[in-house]
Amino acid sequence: MALRKAAARSDALSLTRWVDYFAPSLRRPFSQSNDLCNSLEKAASLVNPPLNGGVGLASGLSSRGLSGLSQQVGFGVAFRRGFWGLRGELTRNTRKEAHWTRPRREIFGGFGGSRHFGGSGYGDPQLVLGGLIAANVGVFFLWRTMSSKFMSANFVVSGDALKSGRLHTLVTSAFSQYELHHLLSNMIGLYFFGSEIGRIFGGQKLMLLYLTGGVVGALAHVGYWAVIKPRLEGYSGRWYSPPGLLGSSGAVNAIILLDILLFPKRIIYFNMIIPIPAALFGLVIVGSDLWAATNGQRSGTSAAAHLGGAATGVLAFLKWRF
Repeated sequence: MALRKAAARSDALSLTRWVDYFAPSLRRPFSQSNDLCNSLEKAASLVNPPLNGGVGLASGLSSRGLSGLSQQVGFGVAFRRGFWGLRGELTRNTRKEAHWTRPRREIFGGFGGSRHFGGSGYGDPQLVLGGLIAANVGVFFLWRTMSSKFMSANFVVSGDALKSGRLHTLVTSAFSQYELHHLLSNMIGLYFFGSEIGRIFGGQKLMLLYLTGGVVGALAHVGYWAVIKPRLEGYSGRWYSPPGLLGSSGAVNAIILLDILLFPKRIIYFNMIIPIPAALFGLVIVGSDLWAATNGQRSGTSAAAHLGGAATGVLAFLKWRF
């Protein structure tokens, strides 16, 4: 009996010490709650050993790190893969960048999910993003099941297609990939950049940006091969057959450029190796497309479509940030 009473007194004394230890942190505002997280970490280290960092995207993040992340970027994501590599987003400049863009509303709430820039009525961004990816994958398999004549007539845009009244190819071509590596690269960029744009602006604007970037990119491709390319090559008066266009690169470029303009100081690992600021990454991809377009590109990609999509992202930034 005496041992039980002694144990009870010991437990009560321990509880009192714990309350005294945590009470100052509990009375502080949320902005000073890091001390509480530090206390929790110290207490947890007495019970369990520290977790070993793994290979996952969020490996090695402690409760303190997660608290700092929640204060600096709201409920943002710690890491995200870029168009050609892994992009780290755990930066102290995110709040400043969000304030610099001056949106209609705050990008991030005080503690929790992000807010949309505009009013209500936005679709679920994850549902919209999943639908866009599913549509691209579906058309990819259509290329393997339907006749090539049907697919070329309805999922490839060109000057001849527009002249013959197949205006729907301006949209359908933005969901059309024939090669697997083309599909994978575009869908990786769409998923990791589009998921953030969807959280910030909502699913409706994500869909609008994708479709507008695809259409503008297609028109830029057709216009480039009809006007600019012949002059660069010196055969403006000769007959030639301009190539058609398929692929979502223009639409994805619009999403990537908008994200870069919103957060230009974030680090992107170019080719998964070289860490560079997002602004420099944007200059690299836009500059390479400009060089290819003005020097008479001969590769299988359309620099004009990429530039058209990039221009769409810039216009979206100018319109939606205020």
